[in-house]
Amino acid sequence: NETFTPFFTDPRNADSLDILYQRASGFTLLDIAEKRNLTRERIRQIELKSSEKLAALIKDFPVNILAFICAETDSGDHISAGSIREYLGDFQYTSQLVYLLENENIYEKYQYNKRYDVFYHSGIELDFSTLDIKKPVKELVLNDKEAETGKKIEDFLIAKNLVKRAYNDICEFLGGETGNVRINKILQLSNNIVEIEKDWYVHRSRIVDFDEAAAKLLMILRNQFRQFHGYSNSHILFDAARIDLPMFMNDNGFEAEPLIYMLARHLFFKEKYKGCHFYFTEGLHIWEKQTDFTLNSKGVLINFAKTAGGVITREETEKYLENLKLSKNIIINKIHDITDSTFYFYTETT
Repeated sequence: NETFTPFFTDPRNADSLDILYQRASGFTLLDIAEKRNLTRERIRQIELKSSEKLAALIKDFPVNILAFICAETDSGDHISAGSIREYLGDFQYTSQLVYLLENENIYEKYQYNKRYDVFYHSGIELDFSTLDIKKPVKELVLNDKEAETGKKIEDFLIAKNLVKRAYNDICEFLGGETGNVRINKILQLSNNIVEIEKDWYVHRSRIVDFDEAAAKLLMILRNQFRQFHGYSNSHILFDAARIDLPMFMNDNGFEAEPLIYMLARHLFFKEKYKGCHFYFTEGLHIWEKQTDFTLNSKGVLINFAKTAGGVITREETEKYLENLKLSKNIIINKIHDITDSTFYFYTETT
């Protein structure tokens, strides 16, 4: 974060980075061009300029990121992009970084196979169809000093009751005695510290009836996973929470959709409540399990196609997306601009 944050927070880069983020999230050049009333070529030029700057940062990073993560996860000479995303966890710029690694030859010693979504060491021959590329990520734990600092942060948040505190407030409270990397690790691993909004925190004990709400959120997600083939999202989760958890939301002031999404993310990604580990992506999607396709808007279509036997009509897809409260136009337009046939083909009649 210390390396990449100045680049991503520079207001001069805001527009081009927004385009890069959309590209990393699965939007086509045509999607973005139509929304901005620009040509597809102009969007491509802006993306290229932003990509070149970010690629230079990655190249200048003190370590080869791919080699480092392979070593840390005992992955040998190949690793899935999914494992990289899982390893990076809460790193703020994961989607853009992985997108660049997939699409630019940043590290010459590694190549990327798009069909199998795997990075592998150049010069070796692999039978990708037989690879078991999922590798366990090493578990991070707090050492004694970090645990002690974590207790200080918890006491600080407890004293503030349900008044959320910003990341900068926590750093100021610690008075510079702990570096940002350590603070981020503590916030990531301390289950009692809840990130209620981006870089805003409260203590778990100060959230009224949190355990009762956790049980209901789990029930809601399990029902939605059954209904939508292992998938949910912030829209339908929020709608269900408004019906099942009105008092909880009112008592805690959690009456906005992103807050409920972040609570669920804390419970079922960070805390792993009752042993449940779900996957949260793009501030929108919620997946019951890791999959062999990317967990983004395109993945929603792939998931639906797989569960429907491989063939879906536009009418069926629009109805499915309507039930999920997802934008039909933005997502279905992806079908028209596909340049690879890894997952599906499109015709006007199917």
